[in-house]
Amino acid sequence: MASANRQFLIDHLPKGKLGPEVFKLGEGPIPSPKDGEVLLRTRYISLDAANRAWMWGATYRAALSAGQVMAGGSLAEVVESRAPGFAAGDFVFADTGWQDYAALPAKRASISAVNWLAASCLSVVEATRAVRSAILASKT
Repeated sequence: MASANRQFLIDHLPKGKLGPEVFKLGEGPIPSPKDGEVLLRTRYISLDAANRAWMWGATYRAALSAGQVMAGGSLAEVVESRAPGFAAGDFVFADTGWQDYAALPAKRASISAVNWLAASCLSVVEATRAVRSAILASKT
């Protein structure tokens, strides 16, 4: 496991178009899960229009402010579990924010169908790689 938790922090709230200057890369400690929590390692983050809307003000979630980790959902891997029903290696969907690691209450992580989805995505990637290799091999 890494020794630091890389995080995309909001440097300032944008006034116009959203650009990379709005964010800064920071580091924090890797959190330790408490009883009833899971430590998650982010694998894939969600990036969509809602991320921008949260910078404009409150929506279905509180508004974001400068200095915060950019909010967002992710497909994450359970690194450590202190909650029943979750084990290291499980894949979950959770609101981890844009950071490598997050410790969250297990009730805020959804394991339903995500392990199947993660395995399916990996299978598609592997299948695509095999087809591509076969096509390339047939051209030589």
